[in-house]
Amino acid sequence: MTEKRYAVIIGVDDTGVHLELPSLRYAKDDAQAIANILCDEDIGTFDLADMTLFVGADADAESIKEALWTVVREADDTDTLVLFFAGHTLALGEADSEVYLVTHDLDPKALSRNPDAGLGMNFLRRHVLGAFRGTAVVILDCCRAGSLVGHFPNSDFDLISRPRRGESQSFALMACANDGYAREAPALGHGLLTHHVLQALRGHAADDQGRVTMYAVAKHVLDQRLEPQPGVTMQSWGATMHLTTPGFRASSAAARHAAPAQIKVDITPLEGPLDRYADVVSGVITRLVCRPAHAANDAHVNMVDRLKTATGAKSVALLERGPDGFTPIDRTNRFDLEDVQPLLKGIPAASRLWFGHLAASEHSSAFCMPVDVLQDKVVLLAFVDMPPELIAMGQVVAKVLETVWTTNPENQDEAEIEVLTALRRTFGRLPDTLYERCLRLYEKVLESFVMAFQPVIAISADAQGVGVHSYEALARRKAGDPQAPIAMLQIAQDWGDSFKVVRDSIIVRKALVEYAEAHHAGPWSEDLPKPVSVNVSVRSLLDDTYVSAVQDAIVRSGLEASHVTLEISEQDPIEKRRGERWRVEPHTHFHQRLVDLACRVGVSFAVDDFGVGHATLSRVAELPLTQIKTDRAMLHHPLAAAELALVVQLARDPLNRGTTHIGRAVIVEGVDEASPLTLKQIFELKVKYVQGYITRTPASPELKALPAEIRQDIAARVRGDNDKRPTSIAGRNPAGSELPLRRGA
Repeated sequence: MTEKRYAVIIGVDDTGVHLELPSLRYAKDDAQAIANILCDEDIGTFDLADMTLFVGADADAESIKEALWTVVREADDTDTLVLFFAGHTLALGEADSEVYLVTHDLDPKALSRNPDAGLGMNFLRRHVLGAFRGTAVVILDCCRAGSLVGHFPNSDFDLISRPRRGESQSFALMACANDGYAREAPALGHGLLTHHVLQALRGHAADDQGRVTMYAVAKHVLDQRLEPQPGVTMQSWGATMHLTTPGFRASSAAARHAAPAQIKVDITPLEGPLDRYADVVSGVITRLVCRPAHAANDAHVNMVDRLKTATGAKSVALLERGPDGFTPIDRTNRFDLEDVQPLLKGIPAASRLWFGHLAASEHSSAFCMPVDVLQDKVVLLAFVDMPPELIAMGQVVAKVLETVWTTNPENQDEAEIEVLTALRRTFGRLPDTLYERCLRLYEKVLESFVMAFQPVIAISADAQGVGVHSYEALARRKAGDPQAPIAMLQIAQDWGDSFKVVRDSIIVRKALVEYAEAHHAGPWSEDLPKPVSVNVSVRSLLDDTYVSAVQDAIVRSGLEASHVTLEISEQDPIEKRRGERWRVEPHTHFHQRLVDLACRVGVSFAVDDFGVGHATLSRVAELPLTQIKTDRAMLHHPLAAAELALVVQLARDPLNRGTTHIGRAVIVEGVDEASPLTLKQIFELKVKYVQGYITRTPASPELKALPAEIRQDIAARVRGDNDKRPTSIAGRNPAGSELPLRRGA
């Protein structure tokens, strides 16, 4: 009575003979892991001397068979054998023919001459399960594993009494049926079956006495509801033999655990509110934003029909609910208010509608959502018999429909971005597929923009001193647009740093390359290009990807880095993100970053829109700047002159303290006819540069010199020759229409 425990463990990733089989990645690792855990000094129950491991080139059929024959001959009815195989299988001939475990030396040509040349399922059935006198356990993580015993029934756990020789007991755990497939899981680093077997052996299947039996292993595996479904066969007590002793269950009063290093932990991200709806949301958005060509200029042309087609509802109507009930404003052909009235009566008052309401009876439903709420009236959309998969999305689909209805983007890509952004604002994190989709669309839209260049004007009392000092690059949807696509540019604020870096990288590349082209075609083509400035966010300046984009843009454009100024947006605070470690306080850290970029890249920096947002006094006082740009709102403050005088003082402070040999330029933005300060007053405060619509033309993709009459007029205003004239000489463009006074982004 030896009560020995034998193990023959086999793992073959590929063969030494050319076969039309893909190389496996984890079969060898699976075998090694099983061998290690069975012989583990702390929890294993097998001796290393009784373990035979066949992996790689050592896994040939004759050696494996010899090892198995030796064990079968020497064992008595108290002994145990565990046979594990991970790898490919090969079926020869028809479906009912022999199936072979693919060893390293398997040669189909040799098998055709000698069927016993390989390690076949018949061999295992006859000479292992049927001949071993003790308890034989076979674990097969391979395709066609079920051919060892036949097809699996539908039940989760199959107890089959097999013919026995003497006192033999047998047990088999198989990855799939005899015509099925086994899977490897890259995320787990093992075959799928092996991963869960290892989990069970490490303690996930331990009983109250801290032992793991083969029955418990099989039960644990089957409880995972794997696809394909594994199969189990056993005899009456063969599965009660324990393989490992990792310790008591955690729930036991005397619990002890396996070492943490031996426990495989599965990490699964928590599901977000839209994760299960990602595919449905994508489909609905695509159908909703796909606008017919004839409706391109009118967001609400046939809108209810478009909503009906996109959602698959039976009918759709735009209704006004007042004190006297519901009145249709627009509806599809099949909408019948009388039929829907019983459903609409129960809808709560406007203050309780929130995203909307679902009114349902046994035979029909009405998905209702408000699009406009007045004091005593509500305008709402009603979708009759919307498909169940959309109804199940609830507030998600309501937000999609509301956004499509209330926005009128310029094109289909922007419409989709608007909808996805509304979902992000409302529900927070979006599934990765929707996030990546929006990022791709955002890149596409940004690449479609063109750059316009607004001049910064040097002012003087002498017309000879008036001229273009530099340019600011501004994004436009197309050439000739008077205003920037501000809403689209600011969408990056809702999506986070990655979107900001992508936006700023695309804009700086387009700005510098297109500015260089405009210079070559402009009036100063024989001279060095005038300086150009481009807006950038704080987060982009902290990102090396953006810095690389700036360097690449400078190379591609051929501009001197010293002629490029990056204007730091007022929209972002200077603060570290979660997970960042800054050794000094934020402004000091950012100051050091800008100094490094100025030395390494050669660009200069400006504060944009000083006086609003995060463009504060501390930012101006503590950063290494060459320019300070004041926001146009400052000109309309009651103490505009005093505030501007303070800015000038701040600009000169580094020069006065001797920390630099040159003062920082102050540029006043937004000088227009509504400004309380005249050009004379601005100039008397020692401000030499202004920006805005004082050149009678908006920003343009082309660079143009100032005509003589414009320079003379500006000089006259600076002198105060006629203080009764409006401050701006360009309140209207040549066609007579109003020019926008808000600067671009």
